Amino acid sequence: MTKQDLTLPAEALEQAEPKGVPVSVTLQFDEQTQELSAVLGDAQELTVFDLNCLRELIAIQGFSELYFAADALQALLQRIAQNERGTFPLGCKKDAAVELEVSADAMMLLATTTPAFGGATLSSSAIEQALQNSNIDPTCIDSKAIDDLVKGPSRKGVTIASGRPAEDGTDSAFETLVRGVIHHAPTAAEDGNVDPFDISEFIVVDAGAHLMRLIPATSGTDGVDVHGKIIAAKPGKQTPFARDLAGVRIDNDDENLLVAATKGHPVIMANGVRIDEVIKFPSADTRSGDIRFDGSVYVTGDVSAGVEIYASGDVTVKGMVEHAVIEAGGDITVGIGIVNPAPHDAGPIPEGVHLKAAGNIQAKYVSGAWLEAGGNIIAKEYIAHSVTETAGQVLVGQSGGQGRIFGGRCHGRNGIAANRIGSNASVHTLVSAGLRTPPHEARESLETQLQDLAIQKEKVETLVAKLQCVPAGEGGAAADETCVKLSNTLTMLEQKTEKARARVAAIDADLQAAAGASITVTKSLRTNATLCIHGVSRIFTARDAGGTFRMVDDAVIRVE
Repeated sequence: MTKQDLTLPAEALEQAEPKGVPVSVTLQFDEQTQELSAVLGDAQELTVFDLNCLRELIAIQGFSELYFAADALQALLQRIAQNERGTFPLGCKKDAAVELEVSADAMMLLATTTPAFGGATLSSSAIEQALQNSNIDPTCIDSKAIDDLVKGPSRKGVTIASGRPAEDGTDSAFETLVRGVIHHAPTAAEDGNVDPFDISEFIVVDAGAHLMRLIPATSGTDGVDVHGKIIAAKPGKQTPFARDLAGVRIDNDDENLLVAATKGHPVIMANGVRIDEVIKFPSADTRSGDIRFDGSVYVTGDVSAGVEIYASGDVTVKGMVEHAVIEAGGDITVGIGIVNPAPHDAGPIPEGVHLKAAGNIQAKYVSGAWLEAGGNIIAKEYIAHSVTETAGQVLVGQSGGQGRIFGGRCHGRNGIAANRIGSNASVHTLVSAGLRTPPHEARESLETQLQDLAIQKEKVETLVAKLQCVPAGEGGAAADETCVKLSNTLTMLEQKTEKARARVAAIDADLQAAAGASITVTKSLRTNATLCIHGVSRIFTARDAGGTFRMVDDAVIRVE
């Protein structure tokens, strides 16, 4: 053990007035424990110690690099002032250290270093040993981060190892290799005349034509945490081609390729294509009468007022649809426009013009019509004084054209996009997206209903349990009848509970499907236009520059 007498020299105390009894300070450093102690003893001269004097003496004896607690010197000064005698801890020698912390998900390893206080400096080998002690996977270690940690100053919370997250597989997808209708600008004939109906081409494919390719799901790539534990990847969902597709077959050499088995019109679906027989009419009017066909219908001219067309496949009209009814199991494509002589406002459903498609409805313009689509509703120029309902989007003018919506009611569950909404005449125009009513209101009502049903069910179950405790025969016929009634009540409550839960699940599913619903107006909104998203409305009483609107905190606001 090393002993050093640190009685202060006179020149260090010439600013202080001696007080108290004579005291001497001897520093002792224990090589075994690596601790520095101060021994307070008697001295012949009065001596005054202050903080600076202690620091100077520690430096003179070569102990400045040791670790001293924040209050160690003050505590020693207080002992001197109180004329204490004895040996007291003062400081210690410390090697540099590293502390490792694994994140809660075991995907990151954080290192915090403390400097050396008279001891050994931090080394790569010390960190490597700490990594081994913590069972860290060597493949997750960042060698450069460790090198920087060793060479640099003390740091806190430095990432020196990272896990590799699992990469989930992708779901299978379908690539359509054929189109049902090709749209193009009118072209001039050899004589220079332009056929205004010549703006789309109804597609008919031959047997063997490639229709759709299935892109298989992938299994994904497993991950690993910093301890080397495997994190399993979630494989993608494999969806096969739809079953019982008419007129198609799997290619002989490629199980993921769907080809035509016969000549006909391709009707494109989400996970398949079928080939329909095609019936072709120069026009649909009093001469053709109403049309009902299990396949696709192609009208090269107009559909006149009063005609009804029902087809299991696509319906393509190169001309106009006027005051007619068309229903299709696929898409409805109208080359010119859909018109109703009687204008329509935001009131009741228009009469006489009703187009309903399981897929998309597309036209150059729409006026005074009622449109329902399972896909998108697409118009180039405008949708005027009409009622539209679609599970997809309403897209107006997004591929050229005026892109106006004015008058009537226009709803797209997944969103609306137009260049202009409303008119200079301030005709009321209602445009809505997402769910019809605020989802939280309906959901909260159902949650309250479920709570009430649970309470009622618990009460009935308690009564049933009490009756079951009655010995057989003691309650008589009345008790048996009560048991039957309570059992029926339980069944009724369970049925109501299941229905309420199903409605909650349906609301959640609808909300998830329409979560990103927005209304985009690229140029302007006119006076008396109403935007409604998830049942929350915003009325514009003055002209507005437009933008993209979403529902945020129960309000329709501009987000872009």
